Amino acid sequence: MRKSARLAALLTPLLITAAACGGSDDGGDEASGTTTAASETGSTTAEGGEATEAQGCTGDEAFTIGYISDLVGPFGGLSNNILVGVEAHLKEVNDAGGVLGCQVKLEVRDDRNDVQTAVGYLDEMETLEVPVVLGNVSSVVWATTGPLAAEKEIVHIAGGAVDSLVYPPQPYLYRYLMSSRQSAEGSLQFALDQLGSTEPKISFLRYDSAGTDAYAEALVEALERNDLELAGDQQRFPAAATDLTPAASAIAAQNPNFVLSIMTDAQAPLGVEALRNRGYTGPIVNWVGISEKTLQAVNDPNFYVMRDTVPSELPESAYIKDLATELGKADKVNHDFAVNGYLSALATTKALEACGYPCSGADLNEALQSLGEIDAKGSAGPGWGVSEESHLFTTTVSLWHLEAKGDKASVLAGDWFEPKV
Repeated sequence: MRKSARLAALLTPLLITAAACGGSDDGGDEASGTTTAASETGSTTAEGGEATEAQGCTGDEAFTIGYISDLVGPFGGLSNNILVGVEAHLKEVNDAGGVLGCQVKLEVRDDRNDVQTAVGYLDEMETLEVPVVLGNVSSVVWATTGPLAAEKEIVHIAGGAVDSLVYPPQPYLYRYLMSSRQSAEGSLQFALDQLGSTEPKISFLRYDSAGTDAYAEALVEALERNDLELAGDQQRFPAAATDLTPAASAIAAQNPNFVLSIMTDAQAPLGVEALRNRGYTGPIVNWVGISEKTLQAVNDPNFYVMRDTVPSELPESAYIKDLATELGKADKVNHDFAVNGYLSALATTKALEACGYPCSGADLNEALQSLGEIDAKGSAGPGWGVSEESHLFTTTVSLWHLEAKGDKASVLAGDWFEPKV
């Protein structure tokens, strides 16, 4: 019987450094903010291994970081959650006094899921000498903007990072959401553990995108390593599809005992209902971080979601919802991606502290790789962080579901684990 590689190591606590805050209007094209001064020095490591003091601000200087993502298009719901998470962290560190006495300004741009618009905004960030851009939820957009990062010397900390841009790690390119490979291997690992000695008959349905293509490729490779194959052809549908009946019918006809899926929050209730109506009663494991609200809408204890963070509706991450409430944006936090946004900003401000003022993209890239494991404050599993060897912040993943119909909160199914099948 196949067993999951469970990680028992606890996160090594690291000092969480204060940073500054910029605000933005939801869905708007620009945002900026100010902060108050904090301590004006931090420590970094110079060539030769000697600790030196990172330069802080003495006047009105400020760090500027960017955020480019789809705020009004098909990925707007996810992007706005991530943005509020970023703003929540910046508010927190702003209240604590800033990074090395420096303000931090947040420049927000809405690419509307259009590649050329995103490239234009990246050019603008280069002109503004922005060292890092967050956001980037769409793998379609990031497949084009990501390769420009090294040329422009702008660090990208992306959500929709294409696996080929982070395997192996490449300069300036980082991912704050689990990779397609991690999700595919983790989902399969969970399926095999649940099935035990039962012969696996696994089916797969998903929407079309560069990211789900990478998942599909990783899943097939993982199946082959285990001398397995899918029960039938994978079923695909457009990312904006609202009728999943044809795909669900084809999956049910394969007579599987386990279904892996990639459906959005809008699609999941429709897809699960369609599968159940066609006689499939087994487990369904979905990627793309389904929200707590969607889990309740599906209302099916045999529907599992893969996550790399703990949603802000749950106690471990409730502090992020509290910060969003102080910003007047609690209604914008309705997905666990808000937590990913918070953590991506946390890593950014820690890197800025190590970098010092002013901080170029090249210097920030080096600072990020020196961070190692980061205390995620209970909002992610063991091993969250980044290094020169891995530009994926996520090390461990988890499965969540409702224990019973009508439950108001999901629970962890098993434990956090490192995908490896």
